[in-house]
Parts: sequence; structure tokens; C-alpha cells
Amino acid sequence: MDSADKKKIALFMPSLANGGAERVMLNIARGIAARNDYVVDIVLVRAEGPYLEEAQQIDNVRVVDLNCSRIIASVMPVVRYLRRSSPEAVLCALDTTNLVMLWAARLACFRNPVVVSVHCNFSAALEGAKNVRARLIPWLVRVSYRNAERVVCVSQGVADDMTLSTGIDEEKLEVIVNPVITAELVAAASAKPSHPWLEKQNKKPVIVAVGRLTHQKNFSLLIDAFSDLLESMPARLIIFGEGDEREMLEAKIEKLGLGDVIDLPGFVANPHANFKAADLFVMSSRYEGLPTVLIEALYCGATIVSTDCPSGPREILEDGALGTLVPVDDRGALGLAMLSVLEARANTAECEPVGRDLSRYYEGSVVSEYLRVLKL
Repeated sequence: MDSADKKKIALFMPSLANGGAERVMLNIARGIAARNDYVVDIVLVRAEGPYLEEAQQIDNVRVVDLNCSRIIASVMPVVRYLRRSSPEAVLCALDTTNLVMLWAARLACFRNPVVVSVHCNFSAALEGAKNVRARLIPWLVRVSYRNAERVVCVSQGVADDMTLSTGIDEEKLEVIVNPVITAELVAAASAKPSHPWLEKQNKKPVIVAVGRLTHQKNFSLLIDAFSDLLESMPARLIIFGEGDEREMLEAKIEKLGLGDVIDLPGFVANPHANFKAADLFVMSSRYEGLPTVLIEALYCGATIVSTDCPSGPREILEDGALGTLVPVDDRGALGLAMLSVLEARANTAECEPVGRDLSRYYEGSVVSEYLRVLKL
């Protein structure tokens, strides 16, 4: 089919930063573009981030750079894009870009479906916000999201929280999980581990964590809990990712004298090869939506300890059947859980694989769900 005859779908995001929502939207773009009837525009407030090069290499995908310094400044460029390109439907992600697209669609008199997606627990993300902002944002969301075709929530917990936090009608919401398991993940998981600590001759157990180095991911707590663990057994900790808390975390590691057993190697394109080789995968987040990395770790066969944060881990880990859940921000509980799991592994000659039905996270079925809500 000639590209001029294909239906164009626009995906709108701030950038292609190394976040879970960005990874999910890129998977959706690839999955849609692989179908013969569609082409995809990935419209970015600013074309930057570690996933940018990958996006530019996908067939039937075009990256549109609005080249704006701030998300709010992109309203009129989005209006111009909608009038010029007239996509058949639009899917956007993350709160501020969702609002910008809905405002721009009204200004552009754009009549085709606009679907917004919510990738994080809304009320938890607003915790600590100043009173005016805490009141204004839920009101803006409630009023603006009325104009969306559908509001996609990535987990039932996110959907329940959206209703309670903003008053959005449940009938407006649709729960669609993330398209995590892709051909690219399958290939990546089979590669050799990239970190030298994960070579088989190393005898110390190795714990792996992945995520942006931000307040949300709470790696400071993980480091504290890991320092407690070291009082009972030798171990090493690798935290893959980059973010604005790097300096603080490095200072903490230095103060604790743990520089030889904790490594922060930064962002890596393929952390998945390290999951299976590690003795334990840990997620220490304060809040999430449906954490992609937890599903990836499960697929790779990792043993998991995770905070029972809102929202997603309890759903993914099936109430603790597929991994150990601990309270949020509880240093003692996290340290004891890591110790217990590592001791159990050390005392078991061959770990029994946990039965894991992850079919709902496969790219093909999830992309079909998105095309349905986009009315395509």
C-alpha cells in the first residue's frame, strides 16, 4: 500500500527521554507502524532523549520536532501541526502534554479522536504539591479530559485513583496495560550481561535496579536498605539509569563507604540482559502506574522484590505470588526482604521457575486495544 493511502496516527509526547511512558509509546508506535494500513507521526515538544535514534529508524514512523523549550509553549505549534497534517487520530501521554493536546485540538477545531493516556498514579504524583497546584491540576484534568475520546489508564489502580482524585466518570476510562513484550525485548533478553559484576565467576550475589534517578524511584531508600543487608551477607548493587538525583546518590554512597559494592553505570540501552543474570531485581518506587521494568524483569525470569506502591506492582505480581511485596518507604522491610530472598536462593540448588502468564502484555494484543479506542 502506498504511504499516501495509509491512515496517519499521531503520538504526542514531551520528548523521548528514558522513562517508562516514553518506552511504552515507542512500542505502540512500532506496533502500529508494522501494520500495513498505518503510518505514525511521533510529535515531540523537543526531539531529544536516548530513544530518539531508535524512533528515527522505525519504518513508517516520522519524528516531528516542534522544537519548543517548554511543554506549555507548544500549544500553537500543535495547533499548526493538526491543521497541516490532519491525522486520523491522536494518542498522547503524560499529564501536561495531555492537557496541551486537548487545548490545541479545540483551538484547531480538530474533530478526529484524541485519546489521552495516564501512566502514573495521579494522586501520588501530586503529593507534596503546593495547595494551589494540588487543587488546580485535578480541576484542569477533570474539565479538559471531558474532551478526550477516551482516557486510557495503564492499570486498574490508576483508573480507580483517577476517578477518586479528579471525579472523571468511570465510563470515560479504559484500562489498557502496557505493550511490554516485543520482538525487541525477546532479542535483548537473550544477550549477554553487559556489567562485569554479572559474570558467572563472581561469587557475591548481585542485586539489580533500573529507573530514572529521581525522587519517585526512591533509590536512596534502596541504598540504605542495601547497607543494612551488608551486615548479614556480602553483596553488590547495580542501579542502571540517569537523573537529577545522581549527585545526591553518589554522595550517599561515598559517605557510606560503599563505592566498591554499589555501581551507578548510567542509562544503558539494554538493561534486560542483566536481569536474568542477577540474583535479585529490586524496585523501590514511591509510586508508579504500571511499571514497565517490573514486567520486563518478570519476562526475563528475575527474582523480584518490589514496594507495594500505588499503582501496578500488586497487579503485576499477582498479590505477591510472582514476587515479594514490601511497604513503601520502609527501609527495614526492604532490607529484610532482600536478605530473605538471597538466603533462600543460596540454600536452594536449583530455583523452581515461577509460572508466569504474561500474555496480556504482548505488543500485538495491546496495540489492537489502542486501535480500537482510537476508532481505527
